[in-house]
Amino acid sequence: MRGISRFAWYVLALLALACICTVLPAGCKANMSGGHQSASSAASASSASGSASTSSDVAGEGEPSSSQVLSSAAASEGFAGEGAVLEVRFLDVGQGDCALVSCGGHHALIDGGPAQESDKVFTVLRNLGVASLDFVVATHADADHIGGIPAALRQAPTATCYSPVLEDQTETFATMKRYVEQGGGTLVVPVIPTELDLGGARLRIIGPTAPFDNDNDNSLVCRLEFGATSLLFMGDAESSAEQALIASGADLHADVLKVGHHGSANSTSPALVRAVQPASAVISVGADNGYGHPAARVLQTLQDASAVVYRTDQMGDVVAVSDGQRFLFSTGARRATQQHPADASGDAASEGGAAEGTAAEGDAAAAGTSEEAAEAAAQGYKYTSMKQFVDALPEGTAFIGNTRTKKFHSLDCPSVKAMKGKNATALASVEQAHELGYTPCGTCNPG
Repeated sequence: MRGISRFAWYVLALLALACICTVLPAGCKANMSGGHQSASSAASASSASGSASTSSDVAGEGEPSSSQVLSSAAASEGFAGEGAVLEVRFLDVGQGDCALVSCGGHHALIDGGPAQESDKVFTVLRNLGVASLDFVVATHADADHIGGIPAALRQAPTATCYSPVLEDQTETFATMKRYVEQGGGTLVVPVIPTELDLGGARLRIIGPTAPFDNDNDNSLVCRLEFGATSLLFMGDAESSAEQALIASGADLHADVLKVGHHGSANSTSPALVRAVQPASAVISVGADNGYGHPAARVLQTLQDASAVVYRTDQMGDVVAVSDGQRFLFSTGARRATQQHPADASGDAASEGGAAEGTAAEGDAAAAGTSEEAAEAAAQGYKYTSMKQFVDALPEGTAFIGNTRTKKFHSLDCPSVKAMKGKNATALASVEQAHELGYTPCGTCNPG
């Protein structure tokens, strides 16, 4: 009898395991929102009544395309992904804002993050094959929104950059304007409202509705529309601008709210959230920032509205993809400066003048091992060895930057030999290096 009992328990255990394996995939689907459906609470992201939400899908180390994001979980949700789709990639740029919008082979950038995240912005555009931008929207002149735009324009120039002002007193703004013009583009203050086509999507610039004394309130507010779905980008607009928008009668309803001013207590009023009725909200914010963003009041307001909250400080890049009926979200793409955990032994930071890596590591990098080449190919990096990078240096290169350590070096610096090709970037001047957030190497003291 004892043996039969053990056998019975064994059979029951196998049956239970089979049931778990059958049910589990339904809980691993990517998060869906659309049509102003009631979504799960912001605090837990658990499904609410009538919501299409489930736990979010996690993106891999690379930069997934629209088709890759869709294929991960969309089929079981009836999200076929046939034809054009809209993809909005909210980049994790720390305490700043940056969103790449893509539809039907057309691309636009809304803000570019701070200058110290320039390499991330450049790398994402390069890896995704974005060679030009239909337009750029600089929501306002703050450095945490426009500092990375020059790096974006180095990879993908634009004909038009929309901004609430044509002049500003900061060097950051002057640099952005110079890069726009060097690429053959024009800086434009848009008439409100302005409509811009992007593939099968349309961006409407609907604010500010009047001039304000507060520069944050003068942020360009944008409503992105694709089929029956929409997103509202608030820039850093605060309560005065929000009240004016509501009073203007503009259509503020949106499935996704890009939360204003990184979740500041001065933004995202209950009145605005009631007007927008978002199913999901994205907060672009730096981890452990000194501003207390996002404010507890803002999180509570979003939770009371049953909006699912996505935070770049907790989730990394946030990607929202729409088929014109609803949105699919994926999260967790690693930041560009953290894409190579396997390389921790190489390219060590050269603080105090120490060279980056050992001579042996430099020789291995120059040779380009098959393992490194396979890793680089899988992630879309062009150069697998420093020799390949040096052989392809563009004319006018004065310095070489290390994208992992954020140091820049003279061409004959010993640290350059030890560097890996996929971590190297060409720099034309000291000014460019500083604009992109690089600091001088302590060994060669460039510039």
